[in-house]
Amino acid sequence: MPDATDLPTRLPIDRAWMTHTLIQLLRTPSPSGRTDAAMQLIGDLLDEVGLPFELTRRGALVAELPGRS
Repeated sequence: MPDATDLPTRLPIDRAWMTHTLIQLLRTPSPSGRTDAAMQLIGDLLDEVGLPFELTRRGALVAELPGRS
């Protein structure tokens, strides 16, 4: 699993991890208005890489990856 501090400069892309993650998301039921399971999965993934996030009152997930000036 990648570390959030490495994400901005990380090359090459870990395609196996990305494919596995995409498949997990695509298999997660998330019809309109019922996205809790998908947001939980994404939140868990962000926790694993140490990237802070917040959930809005409407259920959107917001994460900010710091950049360089």
